[in-house]
Amino acid sequence: ANWSRQVIDTDKPSRLFIAVGGAGGGVYDLLKRGGYAYEGKADQKHVVVPIDFAGSPQQSETVLPSGEKRPGPFNRRAEMWMRSRDWQADACGPGYHYTANSYLLIESKEHMRARGIRSPDEWDAVVLTFAEPVAEQAASVDPLAALRNRGSGSWMGR
Repeated sequence: ANWSRQVIDTDKPSRLFIAVGGAGGGVYDLLKRGGYAYEGKADQKHVVVPIDFAGSPQQSETVLPSGEKRPGPFNRRAEMWMRSRDWQADACGPGYHYTANSYLLIESKEHMRARGIRSPDEWDAVVLTFAEPVAEQAASVDPLAALRNRGSGSWMGR
């Protein structure tokens, strides 16, 4: 619970999901007692959401591309696995090969369409997070702040 509290206070995530079926139940209770549990408030501090893997799914039916409805996941665990599977399917859609010079080349969307595979747009959004290494930036400095704050309090220093 203390580690989770530190993550919340430091990183300020939008949500922290806690599996409450086992030991996570105690962690959730401690975080709730500390005021971190989500209770429908928009406050940034209330980010902890309990997840019961054996509980009911959010969507009990699956709608196929044809519009036909089928039974969906049995419980929340199956629902979460199904959602992750769908993302993984996007990642596994394109093929790849190596060029004559041994460079990796991902299959084009046009070639995928010709094979009857849909465009992996969702996974393209995920891979954008790997576009380049990003280091944490120091707080930005206002170059005029020093001028404004020197002297007798006037921005002109008088």
